[in-house]
Amino acid sequence: MKVIVGTKQKIPKTILPRDVRNYVGSIVNEKYKDFFMWHQHKQPPLVYVKPFKKGFEIVFYYNNFEAIFHLIEKIKNNRNFYGIDIKKVWTKEEGFVPPLKVTNPITYITRTPIIVGTNPTEWGIVHGVKDDEKKLKDYFVYKIKDTISHQLKEYGSINVDLKDVEIDIGEYKFFFQKYKEDKFFPAFFATFKSNYQLPRFVGYKIGLGFGEIYRV
Repeated sequence: MKVIVGTKQKIPKTILPRDVRNYVGSIVNEKYKDFFMWHQHKQPPLVYVKPFKKGFEIVFYYNNFEAIFHLIEKIKNNRNFYGIDIKKVWTKEEGFVPPLKVTNPITYITRTPIIVGTNPTEWGIVHGVKDDEKKLKDYFVYKIKDTISHQLKEYGSINVDLKDVEIDIGEYKFFFQKYKEDKFFPAFFATFKSNYQLPRFVGYKIGLGFGEIYRV
């Protein structure tokens, strides 16, 4: 399930998923804060999606209906979103969708950066391959598949081999994404093709909207 919030005015590009999470944390009751703020080093139960022009979404991978409907009521009673008026709030079906093999390859574009490293070991690998395009692309593919595998275990209790998942990276931009004031992670934007329908979010830190991909 996902909660969709529509606004009367345009949302500035400076408002990020972390700001959406902070807004939610400021309005929900203490009982639900652990669920909505989520600081654990595990797959998150929900995703704060990067805001759109006039609205934002929160996608739930665990349907905690009590918490979700509590949030909806709180949003209805707290319609000031950083000075922007909230017009309406509603729900729609969406959740974690496992990879599905398709007949014709699907072209994807990243809407938000895919983060591919969060620990010293991964940083070391990235620095070792960042000047070799083929090795860097191979690493991108490896981390996409690796993080999807973790999602399958967490959200679906599925342990499968993703060796037949093909991902062909086209144009890309590699850089270090600012995560917090003093923290940066290796990340990339790209266009790529796959013989599988992939989850909407891949890579690390998806709870804050990173790694969102969409079909062309």
